[in-house]
Amino acid sequence: MPASKTIYLVRHGQTHWNRDRRLQGQRDSPLTLVGIEQARAYGRALAGELQGSGVELHVSPLPRAQQSAGIISEALGIPWDEIRHEPRLMERNQGAWDGLNAEEIERGFNPDPHLRRSWEFAAPGGESLAQLSARVVAWMDQVGSGRVVVAVCHGVVSRVMRGAHLGLSPADTIALPGHRQDRIFRLADSGLSELMCPAS
Repeated sequence: MPASKTIYLVRHGQTHWNRDRRLQGQRDSPLTLVGIEQARAYGRALAGELQGSGVELHVSPLPRAQQSAGIISEALGIPWDEIRHEPRLMERNQGAWDGLNAEEIERGFNPDPHLRRSWEFAAPGGESLAQLSARVVAWMDQVGSGRVVVAVCHGVVSRVMRGAHLGLSPADTIALPGHRQDRIFRLADSGLSELMCPAS
């Protein structure tokens, strides 16, 4: 029987645009002070959970994830040059919508709400959930058995990865709850569980 693998899904800490309810996509804004404390809480929780076992730290190349991973890596004792910077963990590209809030999207593009929630929909110049899923699942499949991996990524990436791990349909994946920034999701052979990370 092949050895199992475990993936800990970490969403980056709160950013200025998270706080201001702007869609970030593949644009970026820095962590707030709250976000920095959240990243520290992730590090503490993971250090207690993993207790020095061999861990691979994979991170999206977007700055908000990189900043969070830098804080987490210190708690785990992982040198920066051992972190794996993984483009497939980048957030969904929202094209022309990146950086906009809901009112600006509605005013400028008037999207059909039903169509917008479909698996194949993409904002102008952006990426569909189907396209995002293809790259995320390719990364999940590449992570070898017997490994413990911490993936510092993004909210939509986490939703798609959780759906893939549970074998959900596109509709059920879309219906999954968002990834709040007070928890880490653990994907393992036994299923999906949560590791709570209260910030001090």
